[in-house]
Amino acid sequence: MASLAGYDSANSNSSDDLDGFLDDFDSTTKTTTRDQSDDEDEEEANSLRAKQQVAAAANALNTTKHNITLEQLESNEVTHAILRRSFSVFLLVSKFDGATTSSSHLDAIADHLSTLSNTFDLTSFGIVQDPSTHIQSHFHLDRLPSIVCCVAGSVVGKTTRLEQFKGGKDVGERLTPWLEQYRMIGAQQISQDALQRVARQTDESRAEAYDATNFTSSSPAESEPTVRPAASDDSISDLTMLINNAYKVGEAGIMVDNKENPFFRMLEEDVSELVNKENLFVLVSTTLSSSSSSFEPGDIIGCVKIDKNVDETSEGERVGEWGGLAVHPDYQNKGYGTLLQAAAERALKDAGCIVAQLELLTPSNWEHAHKERLRQWYVEKLGYSLKVPGDYEKSTTSMPKGTRLLERFLLATASDFTVYRRKIP
Repeated sequence: MASLAGYDSANSNSSDDLDGFLDDFDSTTKTTTRDQSDDEDEEEANSLRAKQQVAAAANALNTTKHNITLEQLESNEVTHAILRRSFSVFLLVSKFDGATTSSSHLDAIADHLSTLSNTFDLTSFGIVQDPSTHIQSHFHLDRLPSIVCCVAGSVVGKTTRLEQFKGGKDVGERLTPWLEQYRMIGAQQISQDALQRVARQTDESRAEAYDATNFTSSSPAESEPTVRPAASDDSISDLTMLINNAYKVGEAGIMVDNKENPFFRMLEEDVSELVNKENLFVLVSTTLSSSSSSFEPGDIIGCVKIDKNVDETSEGERVGEWGGLAVHPDYQNKGYGTLLQAAAERALKDAGCIVAQLELLTPSNWEHAHKERLRQWYVEKLGYSLKVPGDYEKSTTSMPKGTRLLERFLLATASDFTVYRRKIP
C-alpha cells in the first residue's frame, strides 16, 4: 500500500485536496465545538466523527494506485528488449491495464522496479501482460505472476514466489538485494565475455606456440586440475583477488558493497596468514588455455581454506572447518569445487579431525539463488546436516540488517548464519 508521501509525489493535486479537506474540516469542528461546549456527549461524538472522516480520507489516498511507469511490452517485443540491454528484468502478470495490475502487492513491486530503472546501469525493466505460451516456455515458467532476470539473452534468475518480497518497511527491502545478486552475476558474465574476446584475438598465436612443442596433439590437454598446498611464492595478490571476486558474486545482495563500505572478503594479510599456517589449498590448471580462458598450465584457478581445530563435539571428537571456496568462472560447473572440498576434508582428517564443519550465510526473508545451490550441494550431495540435527534454530544465528561482521563487513539484509557438519569419510 502506497504511503501518503509516496502518493504526493505521484499525484500532487490529490495531496492539495487532502490538505484543503483537513483545513475545512478543522474549521467546521471548531465551530461545532464552540456552539455545543456545554454538551460533552455531543463534543465527544463530533470528535469521533472527525477522526473517522480524517482516517477515511487518508485511507482513500493510501489505497489509490500509482501510475506504473515500467515499459509495457507485448510478447513479441520481449526478445528485442532482452537484446537492447545486457541485463533485463521483466515482471510478467496476467492482468495489467496500463496503470495497475490485479494486486496491490504487484503494483508495489512494479513501482519499485520503476524507481530502480533510474539507478541500475545497463538495465531494461519491463512489464508483460498475459505473456504468450512461447514466452512462458522460453523462461521455463509454470505460473504467473513472476519475475525474470536475463543476461545477454539467457535467464540467470527467476521466481514465481513473489510473496517472499512482502514484509519489511517496503517491498524494496527484500526485492532490491534479490535483484542485486543477478546484476552481479551479469556484471561478471559481461566481464568474462570481454576477456574471451581478447583471448580469441590471440588464439592463433597461442595455437602456433602449442604446436611448436613436442606434444602429440595440437588440442589442449584434458587432464584434470590438481590441488596442492599454497606456497610462499604463490601470488598473494592474485589469490586475494580470486577469493574476493568469487565472494562479490556469492554475497551479492547480502553484504553492503559500495564506495562508503566496499566489500572485500579477505585482505592480502589474511591470505598471507593462511599460507604461512598451511591452511590454504590451491587448484592448479594443467591445461593450456583455449579461446575461452587466459590461463596456462601451473596457473592457480581456485582455492579453499581450512581451520584444523574449531570445536569439539559432545563425544570429544575434534572438529575442523573448511570454507572460502573459490573457483575462477572459466572453470566453474566442471566439478572442480568438489576436488577442493575433498582435498580440504583430507587435510582436516590428516590433522586429526573426525568431523568437518562448514558455515552458510543466507538471507532470512528471501531466497538467494547462489546460496540455495550451495545448500543443496552441501546437504543433498555431500551429506552435511545441521550442527544440531533437525533443529535449524539451534544451528543458526540470526542477525538484523546493518550488523557488522568481523568488524569489517556490513549486512545489507537480515541474514541467518547456519552451521552444518558431517563425519569425515
